[in-house]
Amino acid sequence: MDELLNFLKDVLPEGSFVPKSFYEAKKVLSDLDLGYTKIDACKNDCLLYWHNYENLQSCPKCGEFRWKVEERKGKKLAHKVLRHFPIKPRLQRLYMAKETAKKIRWHKYENIDDSFMRHPPDSIEWKSFNA
Repeated sequence: MDELLNFLKDVLPEGSFVPKSFYEAKKVLSDLDLGYTKIDACKNDCLLYWHNYENLQSCPKCGEFRWKVEERKGKKLAHKVLRHFPIKPRLQRLYMAKETAKKIRWHKYENIDDSFMRHPPDSIEWKSFNA
Protein backbone atom coordinates (compact mmCIF):
# COMPACT_ATOMS: atom_id res chain seq x y z
CA MET A 1 0.00 0.00 0.00
CA ASP A 2 2.82 2.39 0.82
CA GLU A 3 4.30 1.79 -2.66
CA LEU A 4 1.01 2.96 -4.17
CA LEU A 5 1.03 6.11 -2.02
CA ASN A 6 4.61 6.85 -3.06
CA PHE A 7 3.67 6.33 -6.71
CA LEU A 8 0.74 8.76 -6.36
CA LYS A 9 3.06 11.37 -4.81
CA ASP A 10 5.34 11.09 -7.83
CA VAL A 11 2.56 11.18 -10.43
CA LEU A 12 0.23 13.86 -9.04
CA PRO A 13 1.09 17.57 -9.32
CA GLU A 14 2.95 19.22 -6.45
CA GLY A 15 0.61 20.42 -3.75
CA SER A 16 -1.85 17.54 -4.21
CA PHE A 17 -2.89 15.86 -0.99
CA VAL A 18 -1.59 12.32 -0.74
CA PRO A 19 -1.60 10.68 2.69
CA LYS A 20 1.77 9.62 4.07
CA SER A 21 0.56 6.17 5.13
CA PHE A 22 -2.34 3.78 4.86
CA TYR A 23 -3.25 4.65 8.46
CA GLU A 24 -3.47 8.36 7.59
CA ALA A 25 -5.64 7.59 4.55
CA LYS A 26 -8.04 5.57 6.71
CA LYS A 27 -8.12 8.37 9.27
CA VAL A 28 -9.06 10.95 6.60
CA LEU A 29 -11.84 8.69 5.31
CA SER A 30 -13.20 8.11 8.80
CA ASP A 31 -13.11 11.86 9.55
CA LEU A 32 -15.16 12.50 6.41
CA ASP A 33 -17.53 9.68 7.34
CA LEU A 34 -16.91 8.16 3.91
CA GLY A 35 -16.18 4.61 4.92
CA TYR A 36 -16.88 1.40 3.11
CA THR A 37 -18.68 -1.87 3.67
CA LYS A 38 -16.83 -5.18 3.54
CA ILE A 39 -18.73 -7.95 1.78
CA ASP A 40 -17.29 -11.46 1.64
CA ALA A 41 -17.14 -13.04 -1.82
CA CYS A 42 -16.84 -16.61 -3.10
CA LYS A 43 -13.30 -17.76 -3.82
CA ASN A 44 -14.32 -18.43 -7.46
CA ASP A 45 -16.32 -15.20 -7.84
CA CYS A 46 -19.67 -17.04 -7.96
CA LEU A 47 -21.51 -14.83 -5.48
CA LEU A 48 -21.33 -12.28 -2.74
CA TYR A 49 -22.21 -13.39 0.78
CA TRP A 50 -24.74 -10.61 1.12
CA HIS A 51 -28.47 -10.30 1.85
CA ASN A 52 -29.93 -13.83 1.47
CA TYR A 53 -26.47 -15.43 1.38
CA GLU A 54 -25.01 -13.56 4.35
CA ASN A 55 -25.05 -16.52 6.75
CA LEU A 56 -23.91 -19.25 4.34
CA GLN A 57 -20.66 -21.08 5.10
CA SER A 58 -20.03 -22.35 1.56
CA CYS A 59 -20.98 -21.33 -1.97
CA PRO A 60 -24.23 -22.92 -3.21
CA LYS A 61 -22.95 -22.89 -6.80
CA CYS A 62 -19.40 -24.29 -6.59
CA GLY A 63 -19.36 -25.66 -3.03
CA GLU A 64 -16.17 -23.82 -2.00
CA PHE A 65 -15.84 -23.07 1.70
CA ARG A 66 -16.24 -19.38 2.53
CA TRP A 67 -13.38 -19.15 5.03
CA LYS A 68 -9.64 -19.68 4.74
CA VAL A 69 -8.34 -22.76 6.49
CA GLU A 70 -6.11 -20.78 8.83
CA GLU A 71 -7.90 -18.69 11.39
CA ARG A 72 -5.91 -15.93 13.08
CA LYS A 73 -6.70 -15.04 16.67
CA GLY A 74 -10.02 -16.85 16.55
CA LYS A 75 -11.35 -14.68 13.68
CA LYS A 76 -12.58 -16.19 10.45
CA LEU A 77 -10.93 -14.77 7.34
CA ALA A 78 -12.85 -14.80 4.06
CA HIS A 79 -11.08 -15.91 0.89
CA LYS A 80 -12.10 -12.72 -0.89
CA VAL A 81 -13.56 -9.45 0.31
CA LEU A 82 -15.32 -6.81 -1.76
CA ARG A 83 -15.09 -3.27 -0.44
CA HIS A 84 -18.22 -1.34 -1.37
CA PHE A 85 -17.90 2.45 -1.37
CA PRO A 86 -21.49 3.76 -1.47
CA ILE A 87 -21.84 6.78 -3.72
CA LYS A 88 -24.79 8.46 -1.99
CA PRO A 89 -22.84 9.88 1.00
CA ARG A 90 -20.09 11.08 -1.33
CA LEU A 91 -22.54 12.97 -3.51
CA GLN A 92 -24.26 14.40 -0.44
CA ARG A 93 -20.88 15.60 0.82
CA LEU A 94 -20.16 17.28 -2.54
CA TYR A 95 -23.51 19.06 -2.66
CA MET A 96 -23.16 20.37 0.91
CA ALA A 97 -20.80 23.12 -0.24
CA LYS A 98 -22.70 25.78 -2.18
CA GLU A 99 -19.81 26.63 -4.51
CA THR A 100 -19.09 22.99 -5.34
CA ALA A 101 -22.77 22.28 -5.98
CA LYS A 102 -22.88 25.23 -8.38
CA LYS A 103 -19.87 23.89 -10.30
CA ILE A 104 -21.35 20.39 -10.45
CA ARG A 105 -24.62 21.70 -11.94
CA TRP A 106 -22.86 24.01 -14.41
CA HIS A 107 -23.64 21.82 -17.43
CA LYS A 108 -27.36 22.07 -16.76
CA TYR A 109 -27.74 25.78 -16.02
CA GLU A 110 -24.78 27.80 -17.24
CA ASN A 111 -23.23 26.22 -20.30
CA ILE A 112 -22.81 28.31 -23.45
CA ASP A 113 -24.29 26.94 -26.67
CA ASP A 114 -22.23 28.57 -29.42
CA SER A 115 -21.37 25.39 -31.40
CA PHE A 116 -17.93 25.01 -29.75
CA MET A 117 -17.28 21.99 -27.58
CA ARG A 118 -15.67 23.18 -24.35
CA HIS A 119 -16.99 20.46 -22.09
CA PRO A 120 -18.66 17.04 -22.61
CA PRO A 121 -22.15 18.55 -22.07
CA ASP A 122 -21.61 20.59 -25.25
CA SER A 123 -21.44 17.41 -27.37
CA ILE A 124 -24.36 16.13 -29.43
CA GLU A 125 -24.29 12.81 -27.56
CA TRP A 126 -24.71 14.51 -24.18
CA LYS A 127 -27.63 16.59 -25.45
CA SER A 128 -29.43 13.46 -26.62
CA PHE A 129 -28.60 11.81 -23.26
CA ASN A 130 -30.30 14.62 -21.30
CA ALA A 131 -33.36 14.68 -23.59
